[in-house]
Amino acid sequence: MIGRLLNSLVFSMTLCLITTKVDAQCCSAGNPVGGDLLQSSIGKHSLRLTTQFKHSFSDQYYYQDHAEDIPQIKFSRFNYMNFQFIYGVSDKFNVFGELGYFFDKSQSVNIQGNHLFQASGIGDLTLNAKYVVFANRNKTKELNISGGVKLPVGAFDQEQEGVVLPLSLQPSNGSTKYTGSLYYFHRPFRSKLGFYWVSTIEVNSTIQSKNFFYKYGNVYINSLSGTYKLNDNISFVLQARAEIRAKDKREDNQIVSSTGSTVIFVAPMIQYRFLKNWETTLQADYPVYKYVQGSQLTNKYSYSISLARKISFRKKIEDKPISFK
Repeated sequence: MIGRLLNSLVFSMTLCLITTKVDAQCCSAGNPVGGDLLQSSIGKHSLRLTTQFKHSFSDQYYYQDHAEDIPQIKFSRFNYMNFQFIYGVSDKFNVFGELGYFFDKSQSVNIQGNHLFQASGIGDLTLNAKYVVFANRNKTKELNISGGVKLPVGAFDQEQEGVVLPLSLQPSNGSTKYTGSLYYFHRPFRSKLGFYWVSTIEVNSTIQSKNFFYKYGNVYINSLSGTYKLNDNISFVLQARAEIRAKDKREDNQIVSSTGSTVIFVAPMIQYRFLKNWETTLQADYPVYKYVQGSQLTNKYSYSISLARKISFRKKIEDKPISFK
């Protein structure tokens, strides 16, 4: 009986430690940023279905721009799979949706023995709309804007051994997010080289649950990607991406000191098209520069693989005979 009480006390103290250390982490394993993987629009009465698996791993604390040793925290990770659709209501207007599942979202700590804190469950639901501002006939230039919401439909307030897990391990964000993006693509006609630029803002509302009152800082993401089309089937992409996260807030508008960061990633990708309407993408993300406010657990690497299928209903709809009844 006493042994159980001691184990429960150690468990609670350990969880309290990672809560104070990890709730504020801005660039560790965290939650994947949602959104259309391919960014470009899709034609009228066309549907693109995508599934993606992503693994993220973090095991290094940073203080400002240099690493520091916190031996109690061993690592943080997640394994996540999502399903996306984008449908062309018209050549100018698309709708998009995404829902995912965390198979494993965990953190390992070493305090009086190794402890693994783990959660799993459905993530959040993303819904947005995309409008093509400009696109030329041969699809070598495109400018589009998109906006939407990320709804906290997933698992939240999860517990382990009767103790509530920290925010960073909850599968759901716990509050509604509002997103907006601007995308521009250009590849000169008949050229194998091209580039695209994406700018995204993510505005977080306040988490108000039975266990948490917290507001994540807004996120600003800018990326520039160069593309090389080897042939009709294989393309290479090299992306440079900057992610800026503002400071978080608690009750009474208190600013959380060890929050906020600027991280620059390099992300190589390979895209392979096959069987006419199928495409698979391999991507790796490596942070090459990190600057955090205070002390935070930072991301070491992540990688993902996705599979997409495009289906066109346009011909079927246009060929359908008109009824005058």
